Amino acid sequence: MSHRRVAGCYNFGLLLAALLLAGCDSSLKDTPIREVVAAQARFAGQEVSIAGAVTDASRVPVAEIKLYSLEQDGARIVVVTEGELPPLKQQLRVKGRVLPPSVVNGIPVRPRMTESERRITK
Repeated sequence: MSHRRVAGCYNFGLLLAALLLAGCDSSLKDTPIREVVAAQARFAGQEVSIAGAVTDASRVPVAEIKLYSLEQDGARIVVVTEGELPPLKQQLRVKGRVLPPSVVNGIPVRPRMTESERRITK
């Protein structure tokens, strides 16, 4: 194989790697919590990435449910997790699936999502 052909394959490989990495970055783009809350039915079932500060955390021992809230610019969403509960005020980036809107005893339930991935941002 000639030197020119090897160099061309190498350059093509670098271009392909750059395109794949660029695609990965766009998939991590955060959706504002306010946008998810305002259109929960439209986001239901979709995977989103959000960022915010933990404002509360609780555990329901009987049902083995763990919840925490993330707040960003005054908008708040509840995150259902199977992991450990994060400390209050911790800044997180969370990836997960938005749950459909629901009502219990005539009262709308706060917008929520299930967590699939979590990273500390600060």
